[in-house]
Amino acid sequence: MIDINSWPLQLQIAFGLAPFVIGAIGQVITIYMAYHDLDEMKAAFPQSNHIRNQLTVWSGSGFVARYMQVNAITGAVLLSNFYLRRGELEPEEVERFPKHLKPRMLWSTWLLGTSLAWLFLTVGLLKLSGVD
Repeated sequence: MIDINSWPLQLQIAFGLAPFVIGAIGQVITIYMAYHDLDEMKAAFPQSNHIRNQLTVWSGSGFVARYMQVNAITGAVLLSNFYLRRGELEPEEVERFPKHLKPRMLWSTWLLGTSLAWLFLTVGLLKLSGVD
C-alpha cells in the first residue's frame, strides 16, 4: 500500500496541484490561440466540409464560440489523416496550414492530456493510500 501521508507536506501539495497547473498552462495556450490565431486558422480552410460545419455549430464571437472553434480546428489538424480519409478535409488546405501554429496546438493538447492523466494517477494513488 502506498502511504502518501508519509511524504513531506510540500511534496504532497506539489503532487496534488501539478495537474491543475499543467492544465492551466494548456488552457492559456488555447485561449491565446482563440484571440490571436483564430482568424488565420479559419482562413486556412475555406473549402473543408468538417471545418465549415464546426464553425457553423460554434458560430459567434464570444469566448466559448472562439474557444470551441480553436479546439475543433486543432482536432482536425492534429487528426488530419482521419478526416482526409473521410473526405472532410481538403489535402491542399492541410498542406497549406500555417506551420508556426502546429507547435502551439501540440503543446496545448499534450499539456491538457498530461494534466488529465496526472489527475487520474493522483486520484488512483489517493485511493490506494486509503485517503478519503
